Amino acid sequence: MPPFPPVTNRALSILLAGAHRTGTELAARAGLKPGTISAYTSGRPKKVLSMDNLFRFAALFGIKPPAVLEALLLASHLGPDAEMGRAALIAKLGRLTQELVEARLPQLLHESRLREDRRRASELWKGLSDCSAQDWRTVLTEMPKLVSWAVCERLAEQSADTASDDADRALELAELALWVAGQVKDEALRRQCEAYARGFLGNTRRVRSELRIAEEEIDTARRLWQECEAGAASHPLLLDGSRLLDLQASLRIAQRRLAEARGLLAQAAAQAAPGLPLGRVLIIDAYALELMGAYGGAVELLRRASRLLPENEVRLRCVVRFNWMVNLCHLGAAAEAGRMLPGLRTLAARIGYGLDQVRLRWLEGRIDAGTGQTQRAVEALSSVRAQFADKQIRYDEALVSLELAGLYLQQGRTEDVKRLVRLMAPVFEAEGVHEEAQKALGLFRRAVELEALTLEMVRRLVAYLYRVQHNPDLRFEETL
Repeated sequence: MPPFPPVTNRALSILLAGAHRTGTELAARAGLKPGTISAYTSGRPKKVLSMDNLFRFAALFGIKPPAVLEALLLASHLGPDAEMGRAALIAKLGRLTQELVEARLPQLLHESRLREDRRRASELWKGLSDCSAQDWRTVLTEMPKLVSWAVCERLAEQSADTASDDADRALELAELALWVAGQVKDEALRRQCEAYARGFLGNTRRVRSELRIAEEEIDTARRLWQECEAGAASHPLLLDGSRLLDLQASLRIAQRRLAEARGLLAQAAAQAAPGLPLGRVLIIDAYALELMGAYGGAVELLRRASRLLPENEVRLRCVVRFNWMVNLCHLGAAAEAGRMLPGLRTLAARIGYGLDQVRLRWLEGRIDAGTGQTQRAVEALSSVRAQFADKQIRYDEALVSLELAGLYLQQGRTEDVKRLVRLMAPVFEAEGVHEEAQKALGLFRRAVELEALTLEMVRRLVAYLYRVQHNPDLRFEETL
């Protein structure tokens, strides 16, 4: 007769069934291969599940310690153990309970307190999300018991989520997070919060293209965090230090220092916990690869990241799918990207940010262009170009304009290409469009004036401008 699965392995199977989850889903949440979980839950398990991993896996689905203990009790009643006498069964459960109390319960209680702090911060955010920073300060000053490290963390993370759509609001939230950090009573925890909030304050400065100030803030954040790490033996770290590394990497990308960015991301990946923290690092690393022209590598990282993100992380799941589809377009796989569009539209609708909708429309236009639906692509890109022009987002306006010019050429509309060049006049003098990009755009304008523009030239100009945006040392002549 084959050996019967250990109690902890059986308990895991019970918990998965009770939560209506599969081993594949658990593996994705834990960042493991599906075979790892089946090695625990199969009828003839290859591995014995430790008590620590049982509680860790349960927590990934929000299953609380009492439910895990109930599963252990039920598992002990199943199979050969059911033949045990009552006294032996009680003794077996007693040993399991003693192991829990001595080796795991203190940590579980600590983690439970952290989850409760975050839950309260989430509820506070829901109630005050539309309020000004001054209103927040008033509420927290009058009700100091609401101040916590988790409120600082929540405000900081909200600033990052808001940054791509409303940089001013993101800055307000990051500054508010720093103010909350200063109100935390415990000195060691206050230092952690200040380091964390300063990192996000630097991130909002990056989004606003204030790169010098961003570097100062993030450097200060890293220095403060290193001091916190030095004292971690007596004051455990509650916040995620790997987050500061990925924020610094995002700054390096904006500074066009892609190799340094990837080095920082490698450090962050080594420190990041499985699930959301590691998934976020992979998303940023994929973006760095995209800017380096390594589109296949970017797709692979995004595929990995998609398996790590929880269902409720709508914003990041939207980012993953969007970036994945952009890279597929770069690889000439527009049809494959098109099959992913319905899911992206659903996610984007749940977020509702205005600029995200413009970029989604841009992506739809590129997919239409890549699948031969030229007129639909023209309509989409014309709308996007006008919106970027209105918002004075000049670099993206230039990219869309070039893509639109290529479509006009396909349709034989040379007069529309000339009209487009006239509309692009502000782009040729815009700040933020650096010298090498200006040279490429100048060549485009001259080619139009001489009626020498070709579709191949447009394609190569577009590919170049995508890469040179974050690598100004890439000379245009070398790409032709």
